[in-house]
Order: sequence, then structure tokens, then C-alpha cells
Amino acid sequence: MTSTVSRRCKGAFGLVPNMFRAVAHSPAALTSMWAQFGALGGGALGGEIGEQIAVAVADRNRCDYCLSAHTLLGKKAGAQSGRSDDPRTDAVLKLATLNVFTNYLNVALDVPVDFE
Repeated sequence: MTSTVSRRCKGAFGLVPNMFRAVAHSPAALTSMWAQFGALGGGALGGEIGEQIAVAVADRNRCDYCLSAHTLLGKKAGAQSGRSDDPRTDAVLKLATLNVFTNYLNVALDVPVDFE
């Protein structure tokens, strides 16, 4: 894992989540995943709605890792406001790319849950 992503993970989550450790063997996947998290952090959805979408997608895909992580993050998110004009684009991005990718990754690699 690159030291930059490791530092940013620790800053954002207080630790380097197992999901990031699991994808670290692929620099392209790690870079892409971190960039999507960053891009969606400033999007139109806001934290609370974004986490609700993530929980729904994780539940549908039976991803215990993401279900646990996004349930916890949703409690912390509160009612954050977004910054872009059209939440539909951000919702599709979150639903169709980031959450599906992370769900499939965690299920396929059987990543241990580190968010309780």
C-alpha cells in the first residue's frame, strides 16, 4: 500500500481498513477506489444519504463488510450537505461503481470486518 493512501486512510478512519489492505496488491484498484471515495465525499448526496445508499447496496449484495462499515459511518455522518448541483449523477456513481466494486471485492476476498 502506498504511504500516501495509508496516511489518508488513517486520517479518515483512524486506521487502515482491511478492505484497503485487501486491494493494496493492485495499485490501479487502490488508486481508483481511493479517488472515488474522495470524489464522492464532496458530492451532492451528503454523508447521510450516501451512507444510506451504501447500506442498501451492501445489503442487496450480501456484503457484511460494507454493511458494517457504512452503518457505522452513517451514524457518524449526520446531515451533511453536498456541494454539486445534481445528486442523480452522484447517486449513480455511488450505486454503480464504488459500492458494487467494494461489495464484490469484500465478498470475493472474504475480507474480515474491522468496523463493529
